Amino acid sequence: MADTAALASRMTLREFLDWEERQPCKYELIGGFVRAMASATQGHNIIKVNIISMLRAKWRGGSCRPCDSDTKVVANAQSCYPAVTVDCGPLLANATAASEPKIVLEVLSPSTRDSVFAEKLPAYQPAATLQIVFAAPGRMHLYVRNRRLDGARVESEVARPDQPLALPSIAAELALTAIYEDIA
Repeated sequence: MADTAALASRMTLREFLDWEERQPCKYELIGGFVRAMASATQGHNIIKVNIISMLRAKWRGGSCRPCDSDTKVVANAQSCYPAVTVDCGPLLANATAASEPKIVLEVLSPSTRDSVFAEKLPAYQPAATLQIVFAAPGRMHLYVRNRRLDGARVESEVARPDQPLALPSIAAELALTAIYEDIA
């Protein structure tokens, strides 16, 4: 059972990481405040598994690896658990955080859409090579944020079935129809 006082007070990243190690459930640190992780829908999990399966098949034995929502991304004094993280850093078998996240993918839901955009997006933005992808589970639609070489952020959307999701930081493309395969 989580300490309710800890959930109501601000924490530094170090305090949070120390506290989180002792918890039976997963939590995120957003804006200095602890947030419990919500359970995922079947649609959320199908999108996550489809992406992880495609990336794992592409990189078997390579230097990058897809990780699911049990791998956290720690950046900008925050700690988040994206649905999918592409980690291209050294494999640290006992680590709970990605060592060099290149891509994070969040699956939006009606209850988390606003908080993901308003609160979690700033946690990911400082990473120089990070590509951020938001998937809308109710329809075939991706929101993408890339960082150009000059550091500027570029936003785009992938919404046509014939349009692939380009992942330039890892030289890959994923078909939108494959990402949403088995979603009614």
